[in-house]
Amino acid sequence: MSCGTNAEAERIWRRINGTDVEGQAILNLDDVVEYKSSQGNWITAKVILIEPDRIQLDVKKGQWLFDRDIKDRLRTQSSDHIPCVIGSRLEGTKIQVVQIVENAGYLENTFPALVERFADVAEKGQVSWETFLELYEGKFAGKQAKKTPQQQSEKRWSASELREIFEKIGAGAGEITLKDVTDRKDYVMKEIPDLIAKWAEIDCSGDNKISYDEFRVFFGDVDDWLEHEFSKVIGLEDLKMQIRTFYRGVMLDKARIANGKEVQSGGKYHMIFQGNPGTGKTTVGRLIASILHRVEICPKDTLKEVQVDALVAEYVGQTAPKTQAVIKEATGGLLFVDEAYRLSRGGEKNSFGQEAIEQLMAAMNEPPSKAPIMVFAGYTHNMDHFMQQNDGLYRRIPYTFNFTDYSCSELAEILEVMTKKNGFELEPCLTNNARQMLSSIIEKETLPRSRKLMNGGICERIFSLAKQQLDLRDDKKNPSVMLTADDIHTACGLIPPPPGNDGGAGSTDAQQAEDDIRTQFARLQQELIKLRSEHVELKKNSTVAVSGDWSIDNLVNQVRELTAKLEESQKGNEELKRQLAAKSGGYSPQTTVASGAQFKADDSVHYFSNSMGKWIPAKVLDYNVKDGTYKLDVKPVVYPDQIRAPVPGSPRV
Repeated sequence: MSCGTNAEAERIWRRINGTDVEGQAILNLDDVVEYKSSQGNWITAKVILIEPDRIQLDVKKGQWLFDRDIKDRLRTQSSDHIPCVIGSRLEGTKIQVVQIVENAGYLENTFPALVERFADVAEKGQVSWETFLELYEGKFAGKQAKKTPQQQSEKRWSASELREIFEKIGAGAGEITLKDVTDRKDYVMKEIPDLIAKWAEIDCSGDNKISYDEFRVFFGDVDDWLEHEFSKVIGLEDLKMQIRTFYRGVMLDKARIANGKEVQSGGKYHMIFQGNPGTGKTTVGRLIASILHRVEICPKDTLKEVQVDALVAEYVGQTAPKTQAVIKEATGGLLFVDEAYRLSRGGEKNSFGQEAIEQLMAAMNEPPSKAPIMVFAGYTHNMDHFMQQNDGLYRRIPYTFNFTDYSCSELAEILEVMTKKNGFELEPCLTNNARQMLSSIIEKETLPRSRKLMNGGICERIFSLAKQQLDLRDDKKNPSVMLTADDIHTACGLIPPPPGNDGGAGSTDAQQAEDDIRTQFARLQQELIKLRSEHVELKKNSTVAVSGDWSIDNLVNQVRELTAKLEESQKGNEELKRQLAAKSGGYSPQTTVASGAQFKADDSVHYFSNSMGKWIPAKVLDYNVKDGTYKLDVKPVVYPDQIRAPVPGSPRV
């Protein structure tokens, strides 16, 4: 009566767990039985589909026979014609010690090995159907230590093992393609199934092939993986050393315990991340989550990021359950509380914030499997004050990571990476000599306070504003992706002064005055860009056929009017720059010539070519006092707004 399972083993199992049916035969898939047709005749039939409460037969395809009718219409082919029923599923079921003891006499005559080898086959006092069947059929090879899903998915290999597996899958080609995986699917699924499940994550280069370095980093030691992740993080060298020290301590404690040493590591991994915004705290939080998961401290590698408002409620009695809900959702991974110091600030919600802190502290005593590891992030001096006010938190947080501000050279590197990531390019002169020119522009033309409050975020602002400058002058028919030095200069100048520091340090009167000038400068600069764009467009129109009221004279007059406006705006620009220089003690943004003979014959300058859409090197040949125009070696008539002094580090004539 049974196909795919041992009928005798099934009978014994059902007798022990109380699911046997006296005087009836239990149906299984592919069983051959006799079926009573609607004419009352018994015909041979085969079970082709079976579900908990219904079956289908080969003689009645597409029609279900339900449990209530089976007993009367199905019977065995044996001479005693035993009625049939659908039995309960065996897969995943277990028998308990008490059930085995109650049936000891029965087992002594039918299956004594179950009692004799109970210690080998049982797990936590229970025996599964799968193990029971293996033992009955003589296939039980001995109990093996079962691994958690985390251990199964995060298996590590030695360097020699990895090389052997890689060569076998890739057939010695130096890389693994998807065809290699499909050709050796059985081997991959047996030895290293994550190669399929996490293909996109392993393929860091995105070329749809797995190199040995990518293979080794993902499946090898955590050390290799960690250094690979560090290679993607710009700057923060001191912080990286802190993380290496943290990781090394965790691994050494695990090794000491594995060697039988009774060390007390405390089992606490909660942390403080302190530093200004834009210094990569969330990115490093995800990295820490992955580290703790890979070294088998956290069951998951997830990071749940929340603001204080996600923990604190509006009314009495609501904060505790709200905080508990967040803790429950983050359990097994990292809970990242941004601007955590706000939990201790004054105001109507102060008591509610303290209530949230108490809930968090209670959860911090639990192991990582029952509560998340917590990261509290914020400004350095605010976090110091936060810890002083909450000594309970202070005692529970053993690790503090310091996030320093990015230097201008690091910001230049971030901007270059961001530009490429968005599909654009930087003018070569900006990136030559280790991005020296780009770093210099950022340093000279952005406020130190802006860099301090934005850090990496200022690069997003520069890129966005620089792209706007490119969009203003670009040709729709032949668009460019090249951001020039002038685009970056202008973009930096357009970044408005930051608001008051959230850390509590207000602006001085001098800073406020400089901020006001900066704001005026940015507004005037934007107006200048708009006028220049209109100026260029009118010049283009003057070269094509005209009709109606439009004439060459009209166009020329408008160009002259716009030129006058440009000169006036540029004069205001220069005045604001002089004020900025006085305020900042030598601040000197790149000067664009506005009017007058500021350049003499043989001077090297930069000329803005409308056809090329960028600044190019040129040499002054003469200056026309009457028209106020220059004659350059690259063009005979040039207005003052189209030339400027050369940018340091750029090619000269």
